[in-house]
Amino acid sequence: EIFERHNVDLYYTHASFARQTLWDLLIVRFLLKRRVIVHAHGIFPCSLVWDEDNLQYRIDLYRLADKLIVLTRADAFYYQSYGIDSVYLPNPLPIIEAPKHPCTPAHGASAQQAALRCCSPGRGRCAP
Repeated sequence: EIFERHNVDLYYTHASFARQTLWDLLIVRFLLKRRVIVHAHGIFPCSLVWDEDNLQYRIDLYRLADKLIVLTRADAFYYQSYGIDSVYLPNPLPIIEAPKHPCTPAHGASAQQAALRCCSPGRGRCAP
């Protein structure tokens, strides 16, 4: 009803991996017949760290969208190789040197330990 009342013709979501996104895509794209854009934050190798099913879920999910916006050229190339209409949109924020994060190898953890700790599902995104 809200889509009709406000003449919404495009659904844009940043919830690129939330479990409800599947239902949002199915309802909005196929039931309400509106276009859907998903904006993915993070990088695809995080899915490899979490588990292989996670990566396949993202691929299947993003195939349902009309367009996928990603923040790296590598992500765009990767998802395009699966036939997903992906567009690289650079992050508008300048890159500045950030303070050392406690899960970086500089704090005594190995690179693999740091990647696993910083790229866990509980963190919500992959942090280098």
